[in-house]
Amino acid sequence: MNRRLYIYFAAGLAVMGVVAAYVVGAYSPLAKNLNERRRELKTQQQELKAARELLTRYDELKERADQVKLEWYHLQERIPDRPRIAALLKAVTRAATKCNIREFQFAPQALVAKEGFSEQPVRIELTCGYHQLGLFLSQLAALPRLVNTRELQITGKEKPDKAVSITAELTLVTYVFDAGLLHQREAKAAKKIDKKEKDQE
Repeated sequence: MNRRLYIYFAAGLAVMGVVAAYVVGAYSPLAKNLNERRRELKTQQQELKAARELLTRYDELKERADQVKLEWYHLQERIPDRPRIAALLKAVTRAATKCNIREFQFAPQALVAKEGFSEQPVRIELTCGYHQLGLFLSQLAALPRLVNTRELQITGKEKPDKAVSITAELTLVTYVFDAGLLHQREAKAAKKIDKKEKDQE
């Protein structure tokens, strides 16, 4: 009886071993696949989290981009990338009209190249009174475009009247941004980035 029980017990152990081996053999690929899926899920969750954070910052980034565009617009208005003589003449004429100056000459000179920009000098001659000249210079200083006045010479008229007592000559200097230099710097920066990426490959 004990012998028969022993045989049954041994047979049961053998069957359990076979079943265990089958289960382990079948479970191993499933476990590996499950771990891969878990890693993919974790990566996707991290990407989703980053996307959500970026989305929450979208309004902030858009506002910053709009602010940079506005600053760039104002910079171009103050220092344009071309002489824009007609616009400058219009601004100077408006300033002279506000100061009740009826006689003035506007003579643009040749561009003077500097490093990264050019100077656009304009010779201006006007006939007015001292008070009008002071107002005119203040109007020029308040222009949106960046300007500077040089070589101011004032000559009293031989027969002055109440409104017109002097002749003033000055050089109005405005500035022109060298856009070509900016493009050259951008091209150099792009080449450095390309070289760095190729070296990393």
